[in-house]
Amino acid sequence: MLPRLVQRITQFPIPQQTYTTTCLRHLYSTLSIYDNIPKKLKKFERKPLVTSINELKRLGRKRRKERQNVKEIILQSPENGLLVQKLIPVAKQIFAARSEVLSSVSRLVNFIAIYSCRYL
Repeated sequence: MLPRLVQRITQFPIPQQTYTTTCLRHLYSTLSIYDNIPKKLKKFERKPLVTSINELKRLGRKRRKERQNVKEIILQSPENGLLVQKLIPVAKQIFAARSEVLSSVSRLVNFIAIYSCRYL
């Protein structure tokens, strides 16, 4: 295939000789494109590992086990005992509404007969 391609290229009239060499160089090159990749080193040429494989395995198992344990973070209460100052009026309103609902329900129970299932 390559000789045919070269024959076709040489059939065309080319004005300069330097252009043909650059054109052919782009089409076909004897140089390797993998010159910058390092060679695979032999076993005795390689650098030894800083930590041994067994040590790395042991550390991996230890980290995996630590990830399985759930660590609870206990939040410390602030010094003044209040988390957010703006929520104090809201909390008072909620507490008042809760007590009003409980008192209303207890009054309502006195006037309405409540039937319940004995199996519950």
